[in-house]
Amino acid sequence: MTSHRARVGHGTGCAALIAVLVLLGFCKGAGGTATPTTRTNGDTAQTTTSLPPSRIPMDTPSPSPPPTPSPPVVVAGCVQPDSSSSHVYNPDRLQVLKPCISVTGTIDFIRHEADGDLHVGLKLDQQFAGLVNPCNATCLKGAEHGDLVVEPVCEGTVTQADAKSACVGYHNPLVIPPVGSHVEMGGAYVLDRDHGWTEIHPLQEVHVI
Repeated sequence: MTSHRARVGHGTGCAALIAVLVLLGFCKGAGGTATPTTRTNGDTAQTTTSLPPSRIPMDTPSPSPPPTPSPPVVVAGCVQPDSSSSHVYNPDRLQVLKPCISVTGTIDFIRHEADGDLHVGLKLDQQFAGLVNPCNATCLKGAEHGDLVVEPVCEGTVTQADAKSACVGYHNPLVIPPVGSHVEMGGAYVLDRDHGWTEIHPLQEVHVI
């Protein structure tokens, strides 16, 4: 009777020990440690170690290089009255106030001149009103209507003797929009010393807007 109880007690202790060992193994696996796994292949036992998903090494992608900035856009300047390519006769009569401007306004009138140029009266939009002076409104009995004078050169037949050489072999390709057009015009901003008013002369570009 005593011997049977001893065997029962011994068996119960072994079972408790096994339960403790199993519990410890479960805790280690849950903590992210490597868990050995034994596989049997025929007569050979192979042991492999697997890592939990959170511990598997991942390839880190290399950062992309920063984009190369685009080079700045270089804007060509306006042709100056004293340039050989301007086709302006007697350029010394023009004082350059600003080498290159672009303004907007409405074409008020278009007049052909004896030097082959056009006189385009540009009624400036409000933000550009300061570009005209009193002479634009009063000189030659108000011939320029208070507008900024814009001169595309060599647009017509030259009858003025001292202006003929400037237009030899050249006809201006610019097409001037009709009266009433709202436009943007660009070129050298000058003072006409002979008359006293301000101009864009020569006109370099025009766009209807």
